Amino acid sequence: MSPRRPENATDKKSILYLYFNSLHINISTINKLTLAALSATALLGFSACTQTQEVPTTGNTGLTFRTFLGNSTRAAEYTRTIMATDGFNVSAFGNGDLYFTDTAKPESTEDGIWNTQTGSYIWPSYELSFYAYANLGTYGTATLNTTDKKIDLTTPAKVADQKDVIVAFNKGTRAAHETTGVPMYFKHALSQVEVWAKNTSTTAQYTVEVAGVKLARINSKVTFTYPDAATASGTALTAYGTPGTPASFFAGSSAVQTLDGTAKSLMNSANGNFMIIPQTITAWNQPETLADAATDNKGTYLAVLVRIKSKAGAQIYPTATDEFAYAAVPLNINFEAGKKYKITLDFVNGAGFEEPNNATDASETSDKPANVVISDTPVTPETPGKAILGGPIKFTVEVEGWTTSDNSISMNVQ
Repeated sequence: MSPRRPENATDKKSILYLYFNSLHINISTINKLTLAALSATALLGFSACTQTQEVPTTGNTGLTFRTFLGNSTRAAEYTRTIMATDGFNVSAFGNGDLYFTDTAKPESTEDGIWNTQTGSYIWPSYELSFYAYANLGTYGTATLNTTDKKIDLTTPAKVADQKDVIVAFNKGTRAAHETTGVPMYFKHALSQVEVWAKNTSTTAQYTVEVAGVKLARINSKVTFTYPDAATASGTALTAYGTPGTPASFFAGSSAVQTLDGTAKSLMNSANGNFMIIPQTITAWNQPETLADAATDNKGTYLAVLVRIKSKAGAQIYPTATDEFAYAAVPLNINFEAGKKYKITLDFVNGAGFEEPNNATDASETSDKPANVVISDTPVTPETPGKAILGGPIKFTVEVEGWTTSDNSISMNVQ
């Protein structure tokens, strides 16, 4: 539901809205390790329909803005409180030239007017096109001039540096918007990914400890070009170039966790979730033998940093005592801009597969919990793609029959 504009709003203010989208997706079961993905709205802590109230103002004919941005409980998601401190960037173009570029911040409170910081800009007689963004961090580099309106996106190595980039675009004229304001809908330019894990098995005679998760072989660079049509509630950002430069990104848990039937987040809340560029991915084909290794398609996979032990205490994987290693599963999700994906891994039927050789896609592991050592050689010999856990240990039983001795024994009783 869109925020309602008061019927009596007569101020000469531009109005800036920020909206978020949600999506429901289903992921098919993956062999050995069950992988489920569910989306969640990016507006955590808010109901599905949020209503806001605009307060009319008078006495200022300059171009100004209003912001509406839901509160967030995740560290990586952008909030209006943060934007009130940082400001958002807006550039206006008209009549073939740049009209202004400035930063807007609140006049008094977040709920009121947001003013440009280096001057007050009035409406000209011609149409203006407004390009806005916030929270680029080191993730995005904006190019806004008379020929290019784009943001080059490169995913930072560390999850804590993967910012929630937001963008908006609209056109306006004095006749149409001087009184009612120019509506600007900010949208997420990235996809957000949060990974959880659990073990719902009630019979497995092993325990699984987890220390983090790696999103491997996923494209890390793309160019977003601003659309000609206004960004609006219910519409998708699709103006992306061809993504490239596959890389791997590691998110360490805040502490080692032992899995049980209740799903646990593998992310460190202090760093937030993965923020990745929208893309259609090809899942890792998971070759099963050393002879098949050459057929590795370099596809995308998730790898959970695990330590697996028997309930009696023997280390199963990796074989080196007290070390951790990655357990991989193919990942087959198409990531869309503005969508948050919650992926839940269930170790109910196994522990996934040995990780493919990944020397060119070294993950960032500085976030791993203290005292966690990652094994260089989880098992010997290594067989990328081979199931980490075998089937249940079973027995065949034979009982040898009795045989008659060849020695005949005679004894006299005295």
